[in-house]
Amino acid sequence: MKKFSFIMIFFSLLITPLFAESPQGINEELLLGSLRKALSVRSGIELRLSSFTEAPVPAFFRAQLLASWSGGERREEIYISKDGRYYVVGKMFDAFEDMDQVRMHMMDLSNSPFKGSSTAPVVIVEFADFQCTACKNAYQAMKNDKLFAEYSEKVKFVFKSYPVSSQHKWAEKASIAAFCAQEQGMDNFWQLLESIYENQNDIVLENLRQRVMEYIDKMGIDKKKFETCYDKDLTRNALNRDIADAKKLDIYSTPTFYINGRTVIGNPGTAELKKLINEFLGQSKVDAAP
Repeated sequence: MKKFSFIMIFFSLLITPLFAESPQGINEELLLGSLRKALSVRSGIELRLSSFTEAPVPAFFRAQLLASWSGGERREEIYISKDGRYYVVGKMFDAFEDMDQVRMHMMDLSNSPFKGSSTAPVVIVEFADFQCTACKNAYQAMKNDKLFAEYSEKVKFVFKSYPVSSQHKWAEKASIAAFCAQEQGMDNFWQLLESIYENQNDIVLENLRQRVMEYIDKMGIDKKKFETCYDKDLTRNALNRDIADAKKLDIYSTPTFYINGRTVIGNPGTAELKKLINEFLGQSKVDAAP
């Protein structure tokens, strides 16, 4: 049989039928046993296959491989030959697709808090967790190095919340608080974010509400309206939207940045971000040339 070599991610615009169970010819027990050995999966981690569809690649099915363990889970796409013998774990790229644009179109940025110009040629989207030390360090470095000020007209910096709730117990509720602050003005979101980051080490789940209210008192917003929003989780939909985007993009750690769709995992440092920004600014000049 001809061997296939795949490059990680393929996006098809075709709607393919979903099989209710494993298609004929697929021996799940055999596949899962092989996958466990091939991927060196530890005992205690459960593997499961689901969501079989016809793949855009001839003679293959596409499915979801779910690895789950106490406190977490991870999904990967898997392509399985129709005779059930060969498989490729991961996603595939379509060489005819601009993957930077594909990733940008996977995100809903319509109501997300941002800094800079709404019409900037470069858009940086950060998926972050309020309790994540690396996220705090990345934001504070960008602010201290004056990245926001230097590129205020050229970069739109967008924040998306992706709390790792299995590890960070108060990150989700902090997201709710920040989005409640945003309800009374975009600047309020950033003020509360900065207050939470600055005091991150002193916050625990039990004192989060008290600390947030102390920060709100200094911001001059309607405290009663904020309390109602916070206590009733009225911004839960905004958080769920961000989480859904993160899952579509298969984000597995924070911070994760997208610079005009280009993925940067972890804190790259301000110098690297500026390098990427300038690269895209140079490209935008080329694209705009007659």
